[in-house]
Amino acid sequence: MKGVLPEVILNRPKMGFPVPFGSWVRGSFRHVLDEFVLSERVFSRGIFDPGFIKGLVDRHHSGENHDERLWHLLNFEIWNRIYVDGQEPGEVASEVTHAR
Repeated sequence: MKGVLPEVILNRPKMGFPVPFGSWVRGSFRHVLDEFVLSERVFSRGIFDPGFIKGLVDRHHSGENHDERLWHLLNFEIWNRIYVDGQEPGEVASEVTHAR
């Protein structure tokens, strides 16, 4: 692509591919937060303060950027369901795509 792309693009370090997780969970994937971050199942674990987590999600939906924190909470709950609760990974994946 030399001669086609600018040198600044050709010689920059490798970069990841970001996904718009923050906007996804504000929109069509909001249900994923409801199931994996805000559900009674999550709060019954007694690990996080429900008021704080609910406030974090509310602030995110209001425009603050908490996508990285929410991403970690989502993944932590998926990990709990598989490795603590013994749920099958395929079943958890189905809950991600079908939770509503």
